[in-house]
Amino acid sequence: MQLADITTQYRGKLIIGSYKKWLKPGESVLDVGCGNGVISDILRWHFNLSLVGCDIASYLTRNIQFVKMTNETRLPFKAKQFDVVMFNDALHHTEFSYQEQLLEEGLRVGRQILIFELIPTRITKLFDWAINMFHYWKMQIPFTYRTEAQWEEVFKRLGLKYTRVEVSRPWLYPFSHQVYCLNKFNFSSGKKNHSK
Repeated sequence: MQLADITTQYRGKLIIGSYKKWLKPGESVLDVGCGNGVISDILRWHFNLSLVGCDIASYLTRNIQFVKMTNETRLPFKAKQFDVVMFNDALHHTEFSYQEQLLEEGLRVGRQILIFELIPTRITKLFDWAINMFHYWKMQIPFTYRTEAQWEEVFKRLGLKYTRVEVSRPWLYPFSHQVYCLNKFNFSSGKKNHSK
């Protein structure tokens, strides 16, 4: 087993626990910024998903369906091609302005977005940089993390309905995570409810 697999297995369990109320067996799912594909494969098997991974670079260690992105802000898929679009610890690997464009793209190609992101702390940045160097040394790490308030400002600016879940951080685990489920507002209902 490669080092990337070892460091990712535990995170996979956290993501499973975070997404279990949203992901349904048989759903079509896009994993944006899938990296080595380990998390994609874990989620695919656990939830029995029809999953496609995409990334700006190809360095897969798992045999998953994959489409290489040729543009950092454009997802190469048709409108509403997927039930769910996931960003698993991916958005902080791109520029702040690109994050918003990718979220808009996510809701163009899917009906719902799931985000699993780091909560920014000094130790988070240090460990994230070190671990990513093991995963793929060419990986972009611009440290574009956002706080809860900053993410929610983005969602409101984009007119998105969101639900937030903070992941319980196990003892000795160096990272804290936040999870969001995003949908477009149904303006015909006249309801704009946010929940946490």
